[in-house]
Amino acid sequence: MRISLFLIFLLFFNISFSQTTQTIALPLQPPLQLTSNFAEYRSGRFHIGLDFRTYDKNDRRIFSVWDGYVSRVRFNSASYGRAVYISHPNGYTSVYGHLSSFSPEIDSLVTNYQYKNKTFETDIYLSQNTIKIKKGQPIGIAGNSGYSFGEHLHFEIRDTKTSDPLNPLMFFQTNDKRKPIFNQIGIYSLQSGGFLPANVDLYKTILHGETYTTLKEIYVPDTFFIGIDVQDFQSLSYRLLPRIIEVLIDDILVWKADFDRYSFYLDSNCKGIFDHNLGLNKKKQIVLTYSGNVPNTLFYKKISKKGLFTLKDSLPHKLTIIATDAESNSSTLNTTIIKNKKSSPHSNNKYKIFNHQFNTFNTENISIELNINSFYGDMALEQPFLIEKKIDNELVWTIGSKELPILKSFKVIFNKNNFISNKTLFIQTDNSNKIIKSYKPTKDSKGNWFVKMNNTGDFKLFEDTVPPKIYKNNISSLNTAPTNDIIFYVSDNSGVIKSYNAYVDGVWQLMIYDFKYDQFTIPLKKNQKIEKLHVTFTDIVGNKTEKTFLF
Repeated sequence: MRISLFLIFLLFFNISFSQTTQTIALPLQPPLQLTSNFAEYRSGRFHIGLDFRTYDKNDRRIFSVWDGYVSRVRFNSASYGRAVYISHPNGYTSVYGHLSSFSPEIDSLVTNYQYKNKTFETDIYLSQNTIKIKKGQPIGIAGNSGYSFGEHLHFEIRDTKTSDPLNPLMFFQTNDKRKPIFNQIGIYSLQSGGFLPANVDLYKTILHGETYTTLKEIYVPDTFFIGIDVQDFQSLSYRLLPRIIEVLIDDILVWKADFDRYSFYLDSNCKGIFDHNLGLNKKKQIVLTYSGNVPNTLFYKKISKKGLFTLKDSLPHKLTIIATDAESNSSTLNTTIIKNKKSSPHSNNKYKIFNHQFNTFNTENISIELNINSFYGDMALEQPFLIEKKIDNELVWTIGSKELPILKSFKVIFNKNNFISNKTLFIQTDNSNKIIKSYKPTKDSKGNWFVKMNNTGDFKLFEDTVPPKIYKNNISSLNTAPTNDIIFYVSDNSGVIKSYNAYVDGVWQLMIYDFKYDQFTIPLKKNQKIEKLHVTFTDIVGNKTEKTFLF
C-alpha cells in the first residue's frame, strides 16, 4: 500500500514538474525580428512586452508558447485591439496583442458575446474549462488592430499571481550576436537644495578598441547622477534597450538596473527612470541612475542615496558602465571623472513645489489640487505651475509643461459654475490649436465642476455643439445592395466617439471601430441581403449623427 501511494505521488510530482519546466515554444515562426524591447521608454510609460515584426513573412500565425487555457480575450478600438491571454500551469500568463483575427473557436466566442451584449468593445474573462490550448497551437493571425501603427505581434509574459510583466527574453533567445552601443553619457546636477529639474551636460562616446570611452576627462559637481544613452541593436532588429546596466566607480559596483520585471502600479516611474524631457523632444532613451523621492522601482538591483554620487576628493576616479543584453552580449565604457573644485549647484528657479506636501494652485477661474509625491522630487520651475491668460478674448490655462513629468492624476476645479454646461469640454491643444485631448467635466460632492487628468500643457474650455461627421463611406451613390463589408469614416471635433451602433433591417449589427483611422466596419455575411441600414454615432457630450440607407 505504501509503495502504491509512493508511486502515485511520484507520478503526480513528475507530471507537475514537467508542466512547470516545459520548454517554451516560439509565438511565431522564426526568424524573430524585434522592433521593440521590454521596458523601453514610451512617452511616459514602459513598453511591457516585445514587438515582433511580421509583415514580411508568409506565415503570420501566432502560437501559444505553452499548454494552458484562454483566460481572457479583448477586442478594442484602441489598446491591444484583438488580444488573447493564456494562463499556463507553470504560473505564467502569455499575452498576444494587435491580432488581425482570432482562431475560429476564440472568434466564435467573441462574436457571440458582442451580439448578446450589443457591444463591440469586448473584455471577457474565461474559466479554465472554456477553451483549452496546447503548446504550439495557433490562436490567431498577427496584424495591426488597436493602438498599432504597423503590422506586428505584441507579446508579453506575466506572473499570473501578481500580474507583473516579465521580460520575455528571460525565457527564449533570438540568436542575437550584437553588443550594445554607447552613444553618450550625461552628468546631471540638481539645483541648489536638491530641486528638480536637473541640469545636464552630455558627453559623446567613442569606441576605442573593444571599449567605449569619452573624448576627455569629465569634471563632475559635488553631487551628481548619471544618464546612460546605450542601445542594443539586436540581430535583425531596431534600436532596443539592454537588459542590464551597471555603474562602477573605482571598480566598485555602485548602481545596477535589471529590466527583468515590474509592476503596473509603478508605470508612471518611466518618467523618472528615463530622461522624460529628452525622450519627448529628442527621441532619446537615456536611463537615469536617480530614483527621486518615490518608491524604488523593481528594476533597481543596487542603489543607494537615491542614485546620487559624490566623490570624496579631487583626484581622478575611474567610471565604468557595463551594458548587457538578454543574451549576455556585453559592452563596457571606461572614462575618468574628477571633482570640479569650482563647481557649485546651479541657481534655483523661482517657483518651488515641495513634493512631500499637498499643493494647490489658484487663479480667478480655476483651482488645481496636486497630491503628495506627484513629482520625482521637490521642483523649482522657471514659471508658475498654473498660468491663466486671455488669447483672442478666450481664457487659456498653461498647466506645467509637457516636459514636466507628473506621476499622479490631479484635480482641476472650475471656480465658476456658469463656465460649464452639458456641452462643455476642457481641451488640450497643440501649437496649431488642434485638439489633442478632451475631458468632460463632472460634479463633485460639493457641486463643483471638475476634471481629473494627468496631462500638462495648454488648455481651454470648448463648447461642443457639432455632431460627429460621416466624411466617407463605401456605399454606392445609387444605394445598390452592398456585397462587401460596409465601411464608414467618421470624425468628431472633440476627438472622441463615445458610442456607435448599426441596425440592419431593424436588427443590431456589429460595427468594428478602428480609432486611429476613424474607421467603422460592418462585417457582412456571405450573400447577406440588406434592405435598410441605420447607423448612429455619438460624441462625448451627446451630440449624435444618424443616417439611414435604403437598398
